[in-house]
Amino acid sequence: MKHLLNTFAVVMVLVHSTSFAGADCGQTTESVTQDFVDTAVAAGQFKTLAAALGAAGLADTLKGAGPLTLFAPTDAALKNILLYQLPAGELSVNNLVDQKMILTVQGKVLEIRLTERRLFINGSQVIAKPVKASNGVIYVIDTVLLP
Repeated sequence: MKHLLNTFAVVMVLVHSTSFAGADCGQTTESVTQDFVDTAVAAGQFKTLAAALGAAGLADTLKGAGPLTLFAPTDAALKNILLYQLPAGELSVNNLVDQKMILTVQGKVLEIRLTERRLFINGSQVIAKPVKASNGVIYVIDTVLLP
Protein backbone atom coordinates (compact mmCIF):
# COMPACT_ATOMS: atom_id res chain seq x y z
CA MET A 1 0.00 0.00 0.00
CA LYS A 2 2.86 2.38 0.80
CA HIS A 3 4.28 1.91 -2.72
CA LEU A 4 0.85 2.66 -4.16
CA LEU A 5 0.51 5.83 -2.13
CA ASN A 6 4.04 6.99 -2.95
CA THR A 7 3.38 6.45 -6.65
CA PHE A 8 0.23 8.55 -6.41
CA ALA A 9 2.20 11.32 -4.74
CA VAL A 10 4.56 11.46 -7.70
CA VAL A 11 2.00 11.21 -10.50
CA MET A 12 -1.00 13.16 -9.27
CA VAL A 13 -2.55 16.34 -10.65
CA LEU A 14 -4.92 18.59 -8.86
CA VAL A 15 -6.46 21.05 -11.28
CA HIS A 16 -7.95 23.92 -9.29
CA SER A 17 -9.98 25.67 -11.98
CA THR A 18 -8.76 24.10 -15.19
CA SER A 19 -10.28 21.18 -17.04
CA PHE A 20 -9.09 19.94 -20.39
CA ALA A 21 -12.38 18.19 -21.16
CA GLY A 22 -14.02 21.05 -23.04
CA ALA A 23 -13.89 23.71 -20.34
CA ASP A 24 -11.90 26.94 -20.30
CA CYS A 25 -8.22 26.02 -19.88
CA GLY A 26 -7.06 29.52 -19.05
CA GLN A 27 -5.24 30.57 -15.90
CA THR A 28 -7.33 31.50 -12.89
CA THR A 29 -7.06 35.07 -11.69
CA GLU A 30 -8.84 34.49 -8.40
CA SER A 31 -7.01 34.51 -5.11
CA VAL A 32 -6.59 30.97 -3.77
CA THR A 33 -6.32 30.38 -0.03
CA GLN A 34 -6.68 26.59 0.26
CA ASP A 35 -3.69 24.23 0.04
CA PHE A 36 -3.68 21.01 -2.02
CA VAL A 37 -5.20 18.84 0.70
CA ASP A 38 -8.01 21.26 1.57
CA THR A 39 -8.75 21.85 -2.12
CA ALA A 40 -8.85 18.09 -2.80
CA VAL A 41 -11.26 17.51 0.08
CA ALA A 42 -13.49 20.44 -0.94
CA ALA A 43 -13.61 19.32 -4.58
CA GLY A 44 -15.42 16.11 -3.64
CA GLN A 45 -13.88 13.96 -6.39
CA PHE A 46 -10.57 13.31 -4.61
CA LYS A 47 -11.76 11.62 -1.40
CA THR A 48 -9.66 8.51 -2.00
CA LEU A 49 -6.63 10.64 -2.85
CA ALA A 50 -7.03 12.77 0.28
CA ALA A 51 -7.21 9.60 2.41
CA ALA A 52 -4.17 8.15 0.62
CA LEU A 53 -2.16 11.32 1.19
CA GLY A 54 -2.90 11.19 4.89
CA ALA A 55 -2.11 7.47 5.15
CA ALA A 56 1.20 7.97 3.33
CA GLY A 57 2.20 10.83 5.62
CA LEU A 58 2.23 13.30 2.72
CA ALA A 59 -0.47 15.68 3.92
CA ASP A 60 2.06 17.94 5.66
CA THR A 61 4.17 18.16 2.50
CA LEU A 62 1.13 19.14 0.45
CA LYS A 63 0.04 21.66 3.05
CA GLY A 64 3.50 23.28 2.85
CA ALA A 65 4.32 26.61 1.28
CA GLY A 66 5.21 25.26 -2.17
CA PRO A 67 5.11 26.07 -4.94
CA LEU A 68 4.17 22.58 -6.09
CA THR A 69 2.28 20.97 -8.94
CA LEU A 70 0.14 17.97 -8.09
CA PHE A 71 -1.20 15.45 -10.63
CA ALA A 72 -4.23 14.06 -8.80
CA PRO A 73 -6.25 11.09 -10.04
CA THR A 74 -9.96 11.30 -9.31
CA ASP A 75 -11.71 8.70 -7.19
CA ALA A 76 -12.83 6.98 -10.42
CA ALA A 77 -9.24 6.82 -11.69
CA LEU A 78 -7.97 5.38 -8.40
CA LYS A 79 -10.80 2.83 -8.41
CA ASN A 80 -9.70 1.79 -11.89
CA ILE A 81 -6.10 1.32 -10.68
CA LEU A 82 -7.21 -0.72 -7.68
CA LEU A 83 -9.48 -2.93 -9.80
CA TYR A 84 -6.45 -3.61 -12.01
CA GLN A 85 -4.73 -5.13 -8.94
CA LEU A 86 -7.63 -7.54 -8.38
CA PRO A 87 -8.10 -10.79 -10.30
CA ALA A 88 -11.34 -12.66 -9.63
CA GLY A 89 -11.10 -15.84 -7.60
CA GLU A 90 -8.59 -17.05 -5.07
CA LEU A 91 -5.30 -17.92 -6.74
CA SER A 92 -2.79 -20.07 -4.89
CA VAL A 93 0.90 -19.82 -5.69
CA ASN A 94 0.60 -23.07 -7.66
CA ASN A 95 -2.32 -21.58 -9.64
CA LEU A 96 -0.25 -18.52 -10.50
CA VAL A 97 2.86 -20.47 -11.45
CA ASP A 98 0.81 -22.70 -13.76
CA GLN A 99 -0.62 -19.71 -15.62
CA LYS A 100 1.02 -17.20 -17.94
CA MET A 101 -1.79 -14.64 -17.71
CA ILE A 102 -4.75 -13.85 -15.47
CA LEU A 103 -7.74 -11.57 -16.00
CA THR A 104 -8.41 -8.72 -13.57
CA VAL A 105 -11.80 -7.51 -12.37
CA GLN A 106 -11.07 -4.36 -14.40
CA GLY A 107 -10.99 -6.52 -17.54
CA LYS A 108 -7.28 -6.33 -18.31
CA VAL A 109 -4.74 -9.15 -18.37
CA LEU A 110 -1.79 -9.50 -15.99
CA GLU A 111 1.32 -11.42 -17.04
CA ILE A 112 2.61 -14.04 -14.59
CA ARG A 113 6.28 -14.98 -14.68
CA LEU A 114 8.39 -17.25 -12.48
CA THR A 115 12.19 -16.91 -12.60
CA GLU A 116 14.72 -18.42 -10.19
CA ARG A 117 12.00 -19.02 -7.58
CA ARG A 118 10.79 -15.42 -7.85
CA LEU A 119 7.22 -14.67 -8.85
CA PHE A 120 6.46 -11.57 -10.94
CA ILE A 121 3.11 -10.04 -11.83
CA ASN A 122 3.56 -7.65 -14.79
CA GLY A 123 7.14 -7.10 -13.67
CA SER A 124 6.21 -6.43 -10.03
CA GLN A 125 7.89 -8.95 -7.74
CA VAL A 126 5.95 -10.81 -5.06
CA ILE A 127 8.08 -9.97 -2.02
CA ALA A 128 6.42 -11.84 0.85
CA LYS A 129 4.48 -14.99 1.55
CA PRO A 130 0.80 -14.73 0.59
CA VAL A 131 -1.46 -13.42 3.35
CA LYS A 132 -4.66 -15.43 3.80
CA ALA A 133 -7.91 -13.51 4.33
CA SER A 134 -11.39 -14.87 5.02
CA ASN A 135 -12.43 -14.09 1.43
CA GLY A 136 -9.23 -14.73 -0.50
CA VAL A 137 -5.50 -14.18 -0.53
CA ILE A 138 -3.26 -11.10 -0.67
CA TYR A 139 0.05 -11.07 -2.55
CA VAL A 140 2.49 -8.35 -1.46
CA ILE A 141 4.24 -6.80 -4.47
CA ASP A 142 7.02 -4.22 -4.71
CA THR A 143 5.38 -1.76 -7.13
CA VAL A 144 1.94 -0.59 -8.17
CA LEU A 145 0.39 -2.36 -11.15
CA LEU A 146 -0.81 0.28 -13.62
CA PRO A 147 -3.23 -0.41 -16.47
